[in-house]
Amino acid sequence: MRARHWVTLLGVSAMLGSAFSFTGIAVAHIPPVTVAAGRAVLAAIVLWSLVRISGGRLPAPGPAWRPIAVVGITTGAIPYICLAWGQMHVQSSLAGILFGSVPLFTLVIAHFQAQQEGNAERMTSLRIAGIVAGFAGVGVILGPGALAGLDGQLLGEALILAGAACYGFGSVYTRSHARHAPLVMAAGQNLCAGAILVPLSIALDAPWRLAPGLEPLGAVVALAVIGTAVPAPAIFWLIRSVGAITTSLLAYFIPLTAALIGVLVLGEALSFGMAAGFILILGGATLVSRRPAAASPA
Repeated sequence: MRARHWVTLLGVSAMLGSAFSFTGIAVAHIPPVTVAAGRAVLAAIVLWSLVRISGGRLPAPGPAWRPIAVVGITTGAIPYICLAWGQMHVQSSLAGILFGSVPLFTLVIAHFQAQQEGNAERMTSLRIAGIVAGFAGVGVILGPGALAGLDGQLLGEALILAGAACYGFGSVYTRSHARHAPLVMAAGQNLCAGAILVPLSIALDAPWRLAPGLEPLGAVVALAVIGTAVPAPAIFWLIRSVGAITTSLLAYFIPLTAALIGVLVLGEALSFGMAAGFILILGGATLVSRRPAAASPA
């Protein structure tokens, strides 16, 4: 990757890492579906305004919206709900560490998709070792309680992992099907996510009856702007520029940022199991993202 790719990657990582803290603050006072809906709607407004200011436009209604809708569901609506709901049961630093499994899911999904298309990249021994190490890290974080029954924390951890897997699928799909400018894709993604989440919020939470304070409302705004609207077009640009697997390097730095903010700002505890699991996930993601060496000419 070139310098501009690294600068973008690190900046996006910092903003997305802060999203876990904003989500944790918000869901302490606002139902998770409404937090997810507010995130999508406010981000869509910001991104649509940027599209208009830049002289762009969203596609006309029709088939052009089909890939945008898929991306909006797989990288927007489902992960937004999973993260918000999951963080009702787990602290923000743990959520960030678990979401660091995105590269593992991305590689597995990308491999099987490419295999179906007849051009699968080699699943090297290093990548297999990375997948094993990464999911071992997930197992360390979940701990023996995963075998004892479905308690609240395990449910939260499972939701975070489900969001990571869905995001991995959406990243691979974006690489193959997205043909619009990054800003347009980001605006469309959140518009589609909002179209799904707002009716759910109305049906489940009756948000007009809620009376949250300024702090959780500010957290939702920060989540939408800093944690979603600003980094979203940069993510689509990275996927188109360097690919889904390389873009998933974001997961190296997002857990670190999330853990640092959680521990230093929110006063969360970082257990030995979380630290050990983070090292395994990080090591696994490193091995997974290494490109196979080119074959030597005979």
